[in-house]
Parts: sequence; C-alpha cells; structure tokens
Amino acid sequence: MMACARRALLGGAVVMLAACGGAPTTGDDGPAPAGSQLPRLSATADGRPVLSWVEPDGAAAHRLRYSRLDADGWGAPVTVARGSGWFVNWADVPSVVPLTDTLWAAHWLVSQGRGTYAYDVALATSTDGGRTWSAPITPYPDDSPTEHGFVSIWAEPGPSGDAEVGLAWLDGRHMVLDPARGHDDPRTTLRAAVVAPDGQRRAEEVIDDRVCDCCPTSATRTPAGTFVAYRDRTAAEIRDIHVARRGDDGWQRLGAVAAEGWHITGCPVNGPAIAAGGDVVAVAWYTEAGGKRRVRSARRRLDGGGWSEPVDVATGTPAGRVGLTWVTDDVFALSWLEDLGDGAAAVRVVTVDDAGPGSVTTAATTGAGRRAGVPRIAGIGGDVLVAWTSWHDDVPRVRVTRLPDLAERGRC
Repeated sequence: MMACARRALLGGAVVMLAACGGAPTTGDDGPAPAGSQLPRLSATADGRPVLSWVEPDGAAAHRLRYSRLDADGWGAPVTVARGSGWFVNWADVPSVVPLTDTLWAAHWLVSQGRGTYAYDVALATSTDGGRTWSAPITPYPDDSPTEHGFVSIWAEPGPSGDAEVGLAWLDGRHMVLDPARGHDDPRTTLRAAVVAPDGQRRAEEVIDDRVCDCCPTSATRTPAGTFVAYRDRTAAEIRDIHVARRGDDGWQRLGAVAAEGWHITGCPVNGPAIAAGGDVVAVAWYTEAGGKRRVRSARRRLDGGGWSEPVDVATGTPAGRVGLTWVTDDVFALSWLEDLGDGAAAVRVVTVDDAGPGSVTTAATTGAGRRAGVPRIAGIGGDVLVAWTSWHDDVPRVRVTRLPDLAERGRC
C-alpha cells in the first residue's frame, strides 16, 4: 500500500493531511469538443456515467449535449436542445439527469430579455432513455423578471408509483417589490416542484423563504426521502449550509449542517454538494467562517440522528466549488478547486470515510477565477471520474480524467 499521512480525528480538527506521491490517473480528453464548457456528471440506472456540457451552435446560439460512457468508451454526443437567447453562466449550470431506465430530465436557462439576471428554467423530459426529448416547459407559473436557476433534479415517486421529475431551484420572484402580492421583503427563496413525464406541473412548494441568492443547490434521493443542500441566509447575513428532506409528510427543514456563523454581506457563489450511499448521506461545502478558508464535510445515518462533527478536508488556499460522490461502502470522494496563485488552480480529490479524509490526488490543473467553472466528480465502481473546463488560447474545453481504485488508495 502506498505510504501516506492520514488525519487523526480529534474533535473535528485536522491534525495532518498529506498527498500520496505519484498517485496514478488515467487521462482522457473525453467526448466534448473545443468550445465546450459547463460540465455535469450523472449516471444511468445501471451505473454508467453521463457527461453533459454546453457548446456553441453557430455565432449566437448554444446547444446542450451529453455522452454516455459504455464499455467501449464514450458514445457519440447526443443533442438535447439548441437555441439562442440562452443564459450561459459559469456558476448556474444546465444538466442531463437519467432518473430511470427510460425517464430522463434535462434543464437549461433562457434569458427573458428584461435584465441581465432575469432568466427562466427550461425543463425537458425523455421517455426513451435520452434518445428523443420533449419540447421544454417552464416548471413554475411565475413570470417575474428575476433569477430562476441553480436547479437540482431527482427521481420523485409519483402517485402511481412511477417516477416523476423532482426539482428544486432558487427563485427570485420576491426580489420584485410588490406589497399587494406580499413581496415587501426582497429575498431569494428555495422552491421545489414535481413534473410528470408528460409535462404536467404539480406540488410547487417553498422549502426555505430566505436563502443565498446565487449559491448552487444539490440534491440526492435516498430510501429515506430526498435531501436538498443549500446555502441559507439569515436577516443578519449569516450564510451557513442547510439541508431539507422530503419524506412521506412533505418537506422538513433539518437546519444547519454545522452552525459556523459565516457572516458575509454578499453571495460567495459557492454552494454545497450532497450525496448518499449505503445508509449514509454526506455533505461537502466551502466556508470562510472565522476568517479561515476551508473545505469541510459531515455525514449522517439515514435511520436518524444528527450530523457528525464536521471535518476539515482542505485548509490554506482552497477556492471551494466542491463536488461529492459516493464510491463504495462508507467511502465518498470529494473534489474542490485549490488556488495555486498566478492565475492557476488545481482540481483536488480526496476520499472521506468514517475515519476522516485520506490521501489527496491532484486530478488536473486549470485556470483560476470564473473561467474554471465548477469541476464535477462521479463514482464508477471503485474509480472516480473527474470533469472540468480547461482553456487553451482562450478556447474552453470540457475534459475528463479517471482516477482508478481511488477508494483503495484513499485508505493508504
């Protein structure tokens, strides 16, 4: 087993964390062409990874595409949607999500033309495993000239037992002052809805009536219900990570994962990631509470109880933009961007189990700032896929690498 230093678990404090030297990676340019950006990773019902991205479609339009990784490699890209007037932003990223063998969902963002950050969610479904797609719908009735985005999608059991599309999003309708409609306190809300495969909308609910304006959300479906992680916002500008769960009785806010008390008067554009595997649900996030830049993680059992004491996975110069995926047993893999200075950043990956974080692997280097976007990870057996946006001569491209046997190497 490769030599490495591990963290001693002492009240949630990091004692030591060191990288295994020479950790192998398997390079792969991936299926996305030059010009692609905004990657997302998901998986089919039988565990095959799906990579989606956005690329130019002529001079003034875009298209959302995906490719599935099979035994013979990445399949030919499939176009889900194309059009002009899209809202394309490094932080608010479209998705293609397999929900069952046949039902898939995809979303992208369309500008309203009534302001820079006035845009809507376009949601499409496929009932033949991603081969053909419906015309898009807007999954809510609101038409205010405000932000609607940062979507998370999951498979929601419908009344007949068949899967429907569950989604949560950040909704800015209360940012438009309208006392007659009760909009007298400008704020962003976290909302959820269910959409049937035929596009019928139902069950729109408010999960939290005051949240951070532009931090991405994350969701995972478990036998104990759906968990959604997000960055909350109090009237006193405390912006800690919270989780809500949808069970048989509807949505229940579980409160803060850790009461850190990060006071910041503007949105840090740094959302959490949540994932589940076995009987565990885990959360990863970035914080600067107490004036310290940290990436942290906590977990809880599905059968009840609270969140574990958070562990510091990265300190020093992390930039956040975390990813999280279940790998095997009680092992999760966590990714983040690390600021290297001089306009460069590294995509770091580490495994975390009940004993804490293991060895750190550098999956890639890229540029710092907004152009780096948000790296993505997904478990595939004991391996981990990592997708990120690289830049060459001012042209972006989504690239992929595979970290083999990361669960075993993480235990070194």
